[in-house]
Amino acid sequence: MKSLRYAAASAIAAVTLFSLVGPASAAPETATSSAKVVGTVKIDPNDPSVAYVLAQYRCTVADPENAPGHLWVSVKQNEEGTVDSEVAGEGSGFGGIAARWEDSHRNPINCDGKTHVERFAVDQVEDKAAWDTLTAGAGWVQFCLFDDTTPGEVPISSMVWAQVH
Repeated sequence: MKSLRYAAASAIAAVTLFSLVGPASAAPETATSSAKVVGTVKIDPNDPSVAYVLAQYRCTVADPENAPGHLWVSVKQNEEGTVDSEVAGEGSGFGGIAARWEDSHRNPINCDGKTHVERFAVDQVEDKAAWDTLTAGAGWVQFCLFDDTTPGEVPISSMVWAQVH
């Protein structure tokens, strides 16, 4: 009887151990790409035509040398720098709704599958002379990340109202 209990206990222990460890052929879990604006937008005190967006991201690319990930960051405001649902609408920059706009496609990102928290510059270098620079208040922030996980032209995005100061 003792040997039967011992055999049953051993079998249960083996099944439990195997279920915790999993099969040897199980593939490691792949990190999910993500994007999240996590802070305020800070206007550069030495150059008010530049501001910085704080964001957390994770991205992955198969061949970073030949096909690196790409990031677009944008901050738009109405003339008063207040929350305005029209500014958050698609095409509000080129549609003449936003009075203030700074953005950038030039910020480098590290698509190594790890989570990073960084500040990204926005400015008016990329032909935004028709818009005023940002002012203290609220801004519509768009943080759009493209990597191997993004189908076609659909980015991994975080779009939020953030405090600009």
